[in-house]
Amino acid sequence: MKGRILFSLAISILLAASAGATTLVRLSLEQLSQAATVVIRGRILAQESHWNTAHTQIVTRTTVQVVQSVKGVAPSRVVIDQPGGAVGNVRVRVAGTVFFKPQDAFYLFLEPARRDASQFLLVGMLQGAYRIVRNPRNGEERVIHPLSGFAVSKRGLLDEAGRAAAVSEPFFRQELRNALAAPIEIPRGTMLPVVIKSATTRRSGVRRVFGATTADIFPNSRVVIPAGSAVEGTAELASRRWRIHWREISLRGARVALRADNEQPARVPLSGSEMLMVLR
Repeated sequence: MKGRILFSLAISILLAASAGATTLVRLSLEQLSQAATVVIRGRILAQESHWNTAHTQIVTRTTVQVVQSVKGVAPSRVVIDQPGGAVGNVRVRVAGTVFFKPQDAFYLFLEPARRDASQFLLVGMLQGAYRIVRNPRNGEERVIHPLSGFAVSKRGLLDEAGRAAAVSEPFFRQELRNALAAPIEIPRGTMLPVVIKSATTRRSGVRRVFGATTADIFPNSRVVIPAGSAVEGTAELASRRWRIHWREISLRGARVALRADNEQPARVPLSGSEMLMVLR
């Protein structure tokens, strides 16, 4: 399935680290919320590593008890697959993955991994896992940003700049609600590479076209358009050319209106055609 946001993140981090620096594309809470098919609060039950069927890659599988579905519909338990892990004397560490411990609590941003409805990937790899910690003295819960390198001080958890690395769970929950409810506005001028998957006849000289984006696009810090996002429009035949008018895109279930136009010669089949859509 396309649309696995930043799945190549681990390779990018490893390459950057070998050059003496680490580069990470940071996703906002709005982008994580849009890219996720399912957002849950969950409790870690178990984590284990195994070889894949071809015995070419180690995969780590984490089983999570779903405490609450915040977006989408999730089964009572979900399984998260991540690359890397340890089997016997072989250990493969992949940057950008999350080490989950049993009983830990998290807010998780997920997208389907396979046809099995219970198997998922983390959106943005480690960015899709917000750990929840509980103060044993007063029971207060706080949520830690996954990219916050933090230290413990008298003032609590602080990041490298001395700012709070964790927020109260009620505050985070409200921020998440706001992110999920925020309208999706794709800026004008955004360029989307698309491929037409099919075209059906509406009437003579007019086709309804269905396509999909072919790359992850980040128009700004609030919007993400995953690869594989469905686009729809119409194609009209005029002067031996197809004039394609795109009208809508589907982002993880949210349907967003857009305006963009493409043209191509009528002798070229619509299905399978690749083009660059520029929003206006």
